[in-house]
Amino acid sequence: MKKRTAIRLISYLVAAAIVLSGMIYNCYKEMQFYKNQVRFTYSSSLEELNSSISNINLNLEKAAYVTTAKQMNSIAVTLYTEAKLAKNAFTQISAVGLNKDGFNKFLSQVGNYAVFVARKVTENGEIGDTERQGILRLGEISGEISKDIAEIENQYNNSGAWDEELSDSLNNTLENSELNNMFSELDENFTDYPTLIYDGPYSDYTVPGEPLMLKGKAEVSVDDAKNTAAKLLDVDAQSLKLDGNENGKIEAYRFVYEGGVASISVKGGHPVYFRKYTTDETPFYSYEQAVSIAQKYLSRNSEEKFIPTYYYADNGVCTVSFAYINGNVICYTDLVKIGVDLSSGAVVFYEGRGYLTNHRVRTLPLPKHSVDDAKAVVSTNLKIKSSSICVIPSDNTDEKQCYEFLCTGENEKEILVYINTQTLEEEEILMLFRTNGGTLVK
Repeated sequence: MKKRTAIRLISYLVAAAIVLSGMIYNCYKEMQFYKNQVRFTYSSSLEELNSSISNINLNLEKAAYVTTAKQMNSIAVTLYTEAKLAKNAFTQISAVGLNKDGFNKFLSQVGNYAVFVARKVTENGEIGDTERQGILRLGEISGEISKDIAEIENQYNNSGAWDEELSDSLNNTLENSELNNMFSELDENFTDYPTLIYDGPYSDYTVPGEPLMLKGKAEVSVDDAKNTAAKLLDVDAQSLKLDGNENGKIEAYRFVYEGGVASISVKGGHPVYFRKYTTDETPFYSYEQAVSIAQKYLSRNSEEKFIPTYYYADNGVCTVSFAYINGNVICYTDLVKIGVDLSSGAVVFYEGRGYLTNHRVRTLPLPKHSVDDAKAVVSTNLKIKSSSICVIPSDNTDEKQCYEFLCTGENEKEILVYINTQTLEEEEILMLFRTNGGTLVK
């Protein structure tokens, strides 16, 4: 090789090395920039979430001592705003597809309950003992949450945890990150605030032990479960990816795709839940239309008979609760919930855990007492509007068959009274509160 050629080759190699080094350096700088952006987003969102939950806790403490409608309305506006901010911050932190319904539902109830109490104070001039106890209970829960989130924020801002979180983000494995594990554990604690039930009476009841509907059922294959999930989501099965098994009370296959997530029970291959991701847009469909859409969807996908009971709307989705009908008896424990996007009219949510856990073949006794006998037990201060027969849970694992009377009381307040069909015992009295977002039951 000639000396000139060698020099030229070396020059080219040196130049290439310099260019390559520059490219590597630029990639490194871009990666650092991306890491800093993700770190800033997570850190800021966690700080905002901590701040909002702290403010919710503080204002709930104040609300317990409020005596005027003006002050209660002011606090209600603050709580509603802080709950919305907390939801937005939480959305930025949590991994897409994880089941954090408890946390989100709690935040929704904080805002809506505050508005409800404010309306009660305006009507009655003061906060009743029941409403005050509800505020105190929500305050206790928010205080516990505030401590937990402050601890999470402290841990992440004073350790190398963010580097691991960033690595999970870059590798698209956020669902397994330590941060999301912490919030999953936090979400599991939202089971003890019975003051508000948006889905109607007994919506959160489940029998202990193995889910009754899955007992003795054979296990299904991953392919069969995937086909069931594809039918529910109305997508091609090839677009679904197995994302592991869920090993909770109901063992299930979990499938994900670009637009959502679905869970199918290993035993029996029944739908456990599915969610399609949506963005809040201007509502186009009414609540009545949403109920009709949900009912038609359930009829297409189930051979059993259901009746719509209650609904609530949150973040542009109307969730309708359906109770199983055994003959002419409403089984409030066997619930399926279906969510309809109010902007598109699409079914974007399905929740079948209550149904899978509680449903079984029942042999129901004939009532020993007539509906007229039961009416005679209802307070004379109430006007009965309608009646039906239903099954409700008792304090133990048994169920009680009752006449359900929808009544109106003083100031046209709606009240549900449950009279045992066998003993004529007054088993339960619940108050109904109709709001723009659904029905509250206490």
